[in-house]
Amino acid sequence: LPRGEPVPPGPANRSACCQTEPLMRASFLPFRQMPLDLVICLDSSASFCRDHPTSSLEEAVSAKTVLITAESPFDCAKSFIESVAGIAHVPEVHLALVRLGDAAEEVCPLTADRREFLTKLHDTRRSDCV
Repeated sequence: LPRGEPVPPGPANRSACCQTEPLMRASFLPFRQMPLDLVICLDSSASFCRDHPTSSLEEAVSAKTVLITAESPFDCAKSFIESVAGIAHVPEVHLALVRLGDAAEEVCPLTADRREFLTKLHDTRRSDCV
């Protein structure tokens, strides 16, 4: 911008007014992920799937170290995996899901089909949990 002209509104321009001389301009272009095979392991063992014991949860809450949710650790892990799958660039990123319990079980083989991956993730149950 020429000296003395107001900076147009917008998130990118707010930081530009804080720069020193010379004014730097940046242009952001969309990018695509390099090809990647990502195998995600989901722990469904009984020790992981048990809900937090009340006493340790109360201690964590009093120490303000935990965000209280109604989800079990297993459901939280599934939500996290769903988030990762949601930002993966397809078809460049192939996702696979392996469930770990008493033994490793392939839930979803490597696929570029996000819908297939998410369907198999949602169908995954904590059947090994006691």
